[in-house]
Amino acid sequence: MSGSTVLRCVGYKAVCRGTLRGFASIAFDDLKMVVHGIGKHVHGESGLSWASPPAQGWIRDGNTVKDDRGKPVYGPPLLEFGSAEIRRAWSDRVVA
Repeated sequence: MSGSTVLRCVGYKAVCRGTLRGFASIAFDDLKMVVHGIGKHVHGESGLSWASPPAQGWIRDGNTVKDDRGKPVYGPPLLEFGSAEIRRAWSDRVVA
């Protein structure tokens, strides 16, 4: 990501579930865009943190679709990156 891109957290809802610590709304000022539902994760043992793009749970007949372990099934992320390197750079900027 470009060094001139300004990111601001404009909203945050704390959640503690596994590595998930909350959901952020991030404003990309130069694009005049806000992305909601960005997951912030922290690995308990290593302390490493990362951001995950928003994703949408699958709904069938008004009910959440669950896998064989009873966990909700999610569709692909709503944001797509050109490479793993770009996604890591985005994640690093969001959690900074």
